[in-house]
Amino acid sequence: MGFRAAFGHDDLSLIGGWMRAARLSWVVRTLAGDGAEASNGEAILRTRGYPVNVVDVTGAGDTFGGTLTWCLSRGQVFAEALDFAVAAASRSVTIHGPRGGKAGVEEVSAWRDAARPAVSGAIAARPV
Repeated sequence: MGFRAAFGHDDLSLIGGWMRAARLSWVVRTLAGDGAEASNGEAILRTRGYPVNVVDVTGAGDTFGGTLTWCLSRGQVFAEALDFAVAAASRSVTIHGPRGGKAGVEEVSAWRDAARPAVSGAIAARPV
């Protein structure tokens, strides 16, 4: 189910009350090639996508979710974890097949660092 189907709109800043009622700390949504954004009900973090030549999107969402969860489980700051997850998912779509796109931390870090000049101002935050 997409964000619009769930909430009837596309505005992440309007769901703070729902988040509090549901006792959620964060809501995250991917924006395909445009990156991802997340809200804790008080602020919205947005990280831009990385410019890629898409070969196969199979597994990109799983890569994003798994990477974000892994980063947060190791105590990484949320904004940095969000950016790293977008980088991992972006890299994964450049290779055919879900197994072909899997990579370790070092490989994703190197790929992200090489791609970063094209993504200036990658992380932005604004109050809700």
